[in-house]
Amino acid sequence: MFEDILIAIGNGLAQAIVTWYAVHIFVNEHRIRNALVIGLLGIIGIGLTVWATVRNGRAQTELKTELDRIERNTKQPPKVIVQAPPPIVQLVPSKTPKIRPDISLRVVYPEGFATILVNDSSVVLRDPKFFPVVWDLDLPDRTDPLPVPTETFTGEFIRPHEYLGPEPIVAHQNAASLVKPGHRLFGYIQVECPDCERTKGYWVWAINGTGGWYAELPPGHYAALNALFKLLPRIKADPDQSLRIFRRRRGTL
Repeated sequence: MFEDILIAIGNGLAQAIVTWYAVHIFVNEHRIRNALVIGLLGIIGIGLTVWATVRNGRAQTELKTELDRIERNTKQPPKVIVQAPPPIVQLVPSKTPKIRPDISLRVVYPEGFATILVNDSSVVLRDPKFFPVVWDLDLPDRTDPLPVPTETFTGEFIRPHEYLGPEPIVAHQNAASLVKPGHRLFGYIQVECPDCERTKGYWVWAINGTGGWYAELPPGHYAALNALFKLLPRIKADPDQSLRIFRRRRGTL
């Protein structure tokens, strides 16, 4: 700014000298009116130049002051307050309890005493299993159950409300030669599957070729086979009297 003022003053002095020289000439030549006009115009020109220079200097000073203020403000970043948007509420539907398969047993064919495995649920039942422990009470020298093995149907499935079977007990190749018509059969059969709601146990009783009954044990109850082995002689001696306790819930063949 100071240099600009010096330049303006120098310019003014130059104009003053030019003006004085012009006036001097006109005065010497006795042209006073023209000299006054030229002198006045020169003074006005010098004044305008100085005024413009001063205004320009003030503008630059104000600009520099404003830039200094902005620079001081940016030495510490301004605090920007951003109002966070309201949280998004997601409505998550409640999980529906998973429906599990429900296996059950039916005893069929009075003449042959076989079983079927039933899916009582609305979902597919996979890999069913049944575990039979059945005695022929009319084989006096035999204390072991009939040689009908446990069956696990790996890879098999039962559609909702359908069944698998029948699975033979009396007609099984290991038992067919032992059981005769009219023989009394008693035992326990357990059914289950890996994903089933629960394991179920059943008492079974039949007279081969005539008919019989089966009864599901209450939930969580299963046969104590060791105790059943000990009770077997008493059951053989009087089946009707001994088996009354098993008939609380029963189906018929």
